[in-house]
Amino acid sequence: MSKCIKDTPPADPKKPMWIMIANNIVWFESATRWNPFTRLLAFILNMLFNFCVSDLCTRGRLSCLLDVFFCLFGCRKDFRSMAGTVSHIGVNNYARVQLSMSCCGCCFSKPKAAKGAEKEASEEVSSGEQNVAAGCISGDPHNPKFEMSDMEWDLCPSSLGKALRSFWGRYKLPLLVTESGIADDGGVPLDGDGKNVKDGRRVRYLSGCLRAVHAAIEDGVDVRGYTYWSLLDNFEWAEGYRPRFGLFRVDYNDMSRSETGGLRLYREVISKHRNKHAGPTAATSQPGTHAIQIDGVTSDDNTAVTDVEC
Repeated sequence: MSKCIKDTPPADPKKPMWIMIANNIVWFESATRWNPFTRLLAFILNMLFNFCVSDLCTRGRLSCLLDVFFCLFGCRKDFRSMAGTVSHIGVNNYARVQLSMSCCGCCFSKPKAAKGAEKEASEEVSSGEQNVAAGCISGDPHNPKFEMSDMEWDLCPSSLGKALRSFWGRYKLPLLVTESGIADDGGVPLDGDGKNVKDGRRVRYLSGCLRAVHAAIEDGVDVRGYTYWSLLDNFEWAEGYRPRFGLFRVDYNDMSRSETGGLRLYREVISKHRNKHAGPTAATSQPGTHAIQIDGVTSDDNTAVTDVEC
């Protein structure tokens, strides 16, 4: 397969072919900066979960002892043949997991809930496949200080920025945000016939993500685009039709579609900045790529939109 990829010529020699792998990034980090054990574990988990496949496709090897281990089982030739088989890297990011450590609950504890938070710290949060637990180590994608999506993941746009900077620093290949979004079913119709849906969490999260992408571009990261998940509400495997990820709200009774606040924000941002900020990204001279700037938008739990009426 790797030989086939390398030997396949582009359909148009004037337009280089994009060969890309999309990585589902769950960014692991320590809940406290001063705990060396959880910081080390976060580093290891990021290496194993987030970088392994990209290491193979770019370098043809895994990291350190992991590479030696698999080579002992005869994988060396296959691994090395995969080097340079991708020209771009896709980044999917929805959540980050904070790792904490406790010894019978007396040494370390989870962050206290912020005043006015929707959920109390004492409430158990079930977050599906994003939860990590092993002995005295636990990892949870929910910090009570943050808003949550309907998938019970923190609205933390900074994790997307961290992922972009990490992948750019490690591989120096152009990046494309292939998935980024939020499930938000808390919208209230703006008018009587329900034609428009106002979804505050989606607006805040999307604005923060776009700000994070722009900040990464400003720092020299070659980001070629941002793709929101998704255009329409859809079937989400184990979750069924419950999560509402769409920029258009779908009424499953008659399949009618209504605009959300997130759609209006995204459309307004694209319209405002297509001409104002048109030009190459910070690390590429290819035409057609645009740096995005959003005035008055901050990230994470302080997300705000001051220049766009949604």
